[in-house]
Amino acid sequence: MFDEWAADQDPVFKEVFYRELLPELKAQGKAVLVISHDDRYFPLGDRLLKLEDGQLSSIEQAETAVEQPKINLRPAVPVGSS
Repeated sequence: MFDEWAADQDPVFKEVFYRELLPELKAQGKAVLVISHDDRYFPLGDRLLKLEDGQLSSIEQAETAVEQPKINLRPAVPVGSS
C-alpha cells in the first residue's frame, strides 16, 4: 500500500514511480493499492476507488483505453560513473 507516497517526489521520479516501478510490481503478480490525489495517473490503475466523506462512493474500471506513453527516465549511466 502506497499512501500519497509520490506526493513530495520530484516530477522525474514521480513518472518513474507510476510508469515503471508500479507496473514492475504488477508484472511480478503483486497487488498494489495506491492512494493519490494526482488525477493525471488515475488511468494507469486497473480500478479506481473513490472515497467521499470517509465512505466508498464508487468503484470504476480505470480509463485504460487511453494509450499511455512509455517513458524511461532512468539515466543510461549510473550517477557518479564516468
